[in-house]
Amino acid sequence: MIQETYECRECGSSNIIKNGHSASGSQQYHCKDCGAHKVIGSRASWLL
Repeated sequence: MIQETYECRECGSSNIIKNGHSASGSQQYHCKDCGAHKVIGSRASWLL
């Protein structure tokens, strides 16, 4: 099994939770440490 981990781009924390979807259907994430809300792009864009 592969487990993907994410880090907050603002503070570097890995304390990230899913937070719904954007209007375009992309998954949104919320950092529980700094409060940032971000949309992480497709898998190909963040692997590069």
